[in-house]
Amino acid sequence: MQLFETMRLEAGEIPRETYHRQRMARSAEALGYPFSTIQWQQVLAEMQRTYAHGLHRLKVVLSATGTLTVEVGTLADKPYMTARLVQIDDHTPQWQRINKTSERTFLQHNHQTDIVLFHDAHGRVLEFDIGNLVIVSNGEYFTPRYRNDFLRGCMRQALLDNGEIKEADITTEMLTQAIEKHDKIWMINSLREWVPVYFQQGCEK
Repeated sequence: MQLFETMRLEAGEIPRETYHRQRMARSAEALGYPFSTIQWQQVLAEMQRTYAHGLHRLKVVLSATGTLTVEVGTLADKPYMTARLVQIDDHTPQWQRINKTSERTFLQHNHQTDIVLFHDAHGRVLEFDIGNLVIVSNGEYFTPRYRNDFLRGCMRQALLDNGEIKEADITTEMLTQAIEKHDKIWMINSLREWVPVYFQQGCEK
């Protein structure tokens, strides 16, 4: 198993780099993986020098022995994404839900839509398979409240820290109402930042 972070590398800059480093360090400590901040900084500095121009997808992978490797690719334009609701497997261990590891089979889906939005057995909305949810209601921006049950995205945390979004308990019923009212719904992650989401088939399980 590996830990990894997927970041936006744009014109040699990595937005929210500190958030990514801190998240990997926390997961490494929790799962007993060696992690070197110095090695992290050296690896990222080299990537920033090498890819000083353009927009790239940067993936940094940490092995169980503490080795960091990198993958750099292009980032295809995606002006919006389609989504549908799926109930998460409640037997998924908590450590898999809250850490970004290569053990991500519980997030797999058949891609009838671009992405899926997971909810639990109680109808609480959690996260997309590739990012977090933001709903705009009456001019305010809300994201599901964290209860140790999903991955806290770096983009999400940065927006919370800046006071740009708020946590709230969001249910599937509330999501359905938001769709019916044509409220803005976003998928946010640190790679693509803000992407509009459309539930083409409504809130189907």
